Amino acid sequence: METVECRVVIRFLYLRGRTPKETFDEMKDIYGEDAPSYDVVKHWHRQFKCGRTLVETAPILGGPQSSIHEDTIQQVEFTILEDRRITVRQLAQDVKINCGKQERVQSSQALLTMCQENQEEFFDRLITQDETWVHHYDPETKAQSKQWRHYDSPSPKKARVQPSAAKKLREAIKSERRGMLTKGVRLLQDNAPVHNAHVAQTKARSCGYEILPHLPYPPDLAPSDFHLFPVMKVFLKGKLFSDDEMLISEVKS
Repeated sequence: METVECRVVIRFLYLRGRTPKETFDEMKDIYGEDAPSYDVVKHWHRQFKCGRTLVETAPILGGPQSSIHEDTIQQVEFTILEDRRITVRQLAQDVKINCGKQERVQSSQALLTMCQENQEEFFDRLITQDETWVHHYDPETKAQSKQWRHYDSPSPKKARVQPSAAKKLREAIKSERRGMLTKGVRLLQDNAPVHNAHVAQTKARSCGYEILPHLPYPPDLAPSDFHLFPVMKVFLKGKLFSDDEMLISEVKS
């Protein structure tokens, strides 16, 4: 059963007032082994209940088609053989192919279309996230540990230490944004390998999250990297925490 066809049928039955269980049973009777799983049916019922009308998936990011044509490939190879030190940007200009712009356009259009359908509901369900490590002990930087001393005073001794490690999203949403899990979460995160890993993507979808397409390296979508994490880490450096609870309490304070 085609994916779009499956979603159209689920939407039709949803609009007829069927419950997820009734929809699943009816599709199972008609399509047999080709019918979607109950989890899929329940997920799309939730999406339509939250106001979604589109059944198509957002465009898949990828390079422009012109860059994979045989003529273009030969031209790229010839250009590289002429100058093996040529940069990717210069190569794209010489061969007249896009260098990442197409991905940005596709992602922007997909998100803009989704937002224009219902702007208030779009932002009400949106979660942006990034992560950073915090440690039970993180040594002070060289600048932080500077001391005034007399010219003949001995240099201060420092112990060689290594930072220790400690690291959670569904529980945070439950406590900080009550009701969002019921509406359905739209997860917008960067393209770090830990986020794009199959295990991470599967886990997020099993929790009912809709993963939105993300622009390559957009600083405006990760304000925590610039306005939160650096200040927080400076604040935590040099402090010793005996357990996770003390560390979490200090991070939240």
